[in-house]
Amino acid sequence: MRRSVKMRAVSVVAFALLLAPALAACGGETPQEEPTTPAATTPAATTPAEPTATATAALDGAALVQERCTQCHDLARVEGESESPDEWTSIVDSMIARGAQLDDQERQAVIDYLSEQFPD
Repeated sequence: MRRSVKMRAVSVVAFALLLAPALAACGGETPQEEPTTPAATTPAATTPAEPTATATAALDGAALVQERCTQCHDLARVEGESESPDEWTSIVDSMIARGAQLDDQERQAVIDYLSEQFPD
């Protein structure tokens, strides 16, 4: 009996070690570096709440899709779609609700990129 309890404990620990990376990849907070300059002088402090065309144009939507979307699925899933801008907005918002890490400006850059590259 003592051996089966020990084997069960080892199995539980092994399962937890295998499951942890999969859960971490699909959500949760990404560690952010602390700013080295005072908050009042950082660009984020002076950026308007709503993303502007200039701000989102500076972000690379293709790179964001490659970096963020492929954490949970491959690009073939994205490239196989053709949606209207409103549909892409809904899809991106759904992915954010599921754990995709995009701030407001990154979100808009991804939506703009997807709408231009994979139109309805």
